[in-house]
Amino acid sequence: DDNDPNVCSDTDGDGCDDCSSGTYDPNNDGTDTDSDGLCDSGDDDIDGDGVTNNCDIDHASAPTTDTFTGGADNCADASSVIEGVHTVDNTGATTDGPNDADSNMGADVWFLYTAGGSGLATIETCGSDGSLDDTVLIVYDAATGCPVAGDLGLASDDDGCIEPNFNSTVTIPVTGGNSYYVQVGGWNGATGTTDLTITNSNAGPADCNSNGILDSCETDTDSDGTIDDCDDDMDGDGIPNECDVDQATAPSGDTSTGGADNCADAPSVIEGVHTVDNTAATTDGPTDADGNMGADVWFLYTASGTGDATIGTCLAEGSLDDTVLIVYDAAKGCPVKGDLGLSSNDDSCSNTAGGSAFMSEVTIPVTAGNSYYVQVGGWNGATGETAVTITNTGAGVSDCNSNGTIDSCETDTDSDGTIDDCDDDIDGDGIPNACDVDQTGGADCDADGQDDSCQTDTDSDGTIDACDDDIDGDGIPNACDIDQTGGSDCDADGQDDSCQTDTDSDGTIDACDDDIDGDGIPNACDVDITAGADCDENGIDDSCDIAAGEPDTDSNGIPDVCEESLFIRGDANDDGGVNIADGIKILSFLFSGDTVVCPDAADTTDDGQIDISDAIALFSFQFSGGSPPAAPFPDCGTDPTADGLADCQGTACAP
Repeated sequence: DDNDPNVCSDTDGDGCDDCSSGTYDPNNDGTDTDSDGLCDSGDDDIDGDGVTNNCDIDHASAPTTDTFTGGADNCADASSVIEGVHTVDNTGATTDGPNDADSNMGADVWFLYTAGGSGLATIETCGSDGSLDDTVLIVYDAATGCPVAGDLGLASDDDGCIEPNFNSTVTIPVTGGNSYYVQVGGWNGATGTTDLTITNSNAGPADCNSNGILDSCETDTDSDGTIDDCDDDMDGDGIPNECDVDQATAPSGDTSTGGADNCADAPSVIEGVHTVDNTAATTDGPTDADGNMGADVWFLYTASGTGDATIGTCLAEGSLDDTVLIVYDAAKGCPVKGDLGLSSNDDSCSNTAGGSAFMSEVTIPVTAGNSYYVQVGGWNGATGETAVTITNTGAGVSDCNSNGTIDSCETDTDSDGTIDDCDDDIDGDGIPNACDVDQTGGADCDADGQDDSCQTDTDSDGTIDACDDDIDGDGIPNACDIDQTGGSDCDADGQDDSCQTDTDSDGTIDACDDDIDGDGIPNACDVDITAGADCDENGIDDSCDIAAGEPDTDSNGIPDVCEESLFIRGDANDDGGVNIADGIKILSFLFSGDTVVCPDAADTTDDGQIDISDAIALFSFQFSGGSPPAAPFPDCGTDPTADGLADCQGTACAP
């Protein structure tokens, strides 16, 4: 202070008040390092660098001690310490931590040491006064959290000191800003007080970002001992700053320049201002949306947020002052002839200062992560340089799954702009994740990439249609099921006719063919089908022969042609007996044109013919004791000899 502003002044012109020492003494009034008119002793910024002395690395020195006393009983409560001497008091302490590194550890207390610089740190109880003169000491890396059973730590010691010789000391390499848990206890649980001394070969005023300001004066959001400028996880949430949505900001530009002459080569751009140069460009894309499009160049814009995107050349400076602009949905690929795009424009810009009314601008709704082809050309092929500006009302840092990590830092398997957590088709194969065996690990019997649980199983038998040989479960294989083939089914049994038997290969299956074997005999009369009687072996059922007119005199279902003739030899008149009337019948047959029922009966001599000898033989038997007629006689029977006489047709002997 100036003790008397009316008396004291700066007579020696050194920038310090002559009374700054408390008395008027121009020769010893102090130094003004930064020549700001304030003596150093009263200047809170001695060197005038804008950093107050208490935070200025040029004026600070390394801390040597702190005010912590005792240590914490639990690791989780360990208090932060730096290089210096710290009181240890384990009176009443329990054994909280592991003792794998030294089983003699007991009644421990904890410190959390943050290194003031990178070097070798010695942590010890050597040279300490106090009632605890037999210690055990273990140091752990705090980056892995409080130690658990089995953790041997970075270093441990029991009796490494010379004085007191039962105390402990360790030396470990440390990294500036990193933290280490220090566990100090008594040998086999001894208790009392002692000192913990921490030295560091490279401890000093910390200024990790070299901005001249002590780190202790700068922001450390997560209080982890590393200031935000030097902390790759500023808020301590486990997400690196560059991927942390809390720290990131929306992109504002990129390095694309000029545009590509061909759609297929379009450079990727985001919101921002991008140079357009269509000098020497050809007209690569369609012009259906605007026939004046010419000498076009292309950009592939990917929206960083969902909103309304404005894409235009308004107010752009450059030699190209008459543009045409068309925007397409990139999901469909490069546009082809006939594609009108999502929006197009020719001359919508206001003719304001610095702009041209012949420039172009469109506004379209966009979806975050989706891409859009931007075709910029000159009106009727005009060329030159300009710029296309893209803004988006929804642009910002994208964190679609709200996990705090910027989407650009997360996995996007199919590189479609949507991270896996928010993508319903992670691998971009066209199959939703819930149905994609690459994601579900489920069954895929037809190897089409889709989980069977997502495919049709018409008959609900657990086998999807693509793998089921009977889709509808009706017992008919698909290849023969009219419901699947759509073929012919003449018998309406559900089976395709092509799968059924066609014995005679006439194109009509047996079930619909009235002559299955094609032999000209209807199935109902074909003994091959009916398995009925066919006494004459003509292939026709006897019942059909009879129905067709074949005689069955005795109506026994056997055509007469097949029945063996039963008769009595000599019974020419077929009255069931042999007498004189029979001889007369024979004579009447021979000489009067009469008929006989059974020629064999009139052939008394069984010589295969009817003649006068038959009548004579019969009369001789009856009246002269001649030989009886040949068999069958006197009872009904069949002819034992073959002859040419006609078969009998229903004699009195017939059953």
